[in-house]
Amino acid sequence: MKALVTIEGESYGEIDLKPFFHGTALYEPEGAHYFCPDCGRVWASIKTPAPSRHVVYTINCREHHHWQHWPGGTLWLGLHPELTSAFTGALLEYEFQRHCELYDQHQAPTA
Repeated sequence: MKALVTIEGESYGEIDLKPFFHGTALYEPEGAHYFCPDCGRVWASIKTPAPSRHVVYTINCREHHHWQHWPGGTLWLGLHPELTSAFTGALLEYEFQRHCELYDQHQAPTA
């Protein structure tokens, strides 16, 4: 199933999502929306054609990043290898750059 990826209003094209197993059950691909609890925005989305199911992840945007469970402004969810394995080169580049920014932020000495 094709899904359109948008991050902060910029399109990253389509990814090809495949059905996936969770335990012994086979699930159809689902769309996702990434909601920032600090500003209330949906800052990223993976839109699949209707009538597929969509889930909402509460993950901070890059502007409201805190070191919590997930780094802010990233779609990389370790719990969903079926999603990350579908990433295109452009999405992998985005994720690489975002993680480098986060690493640099946390390596800088604080006053």
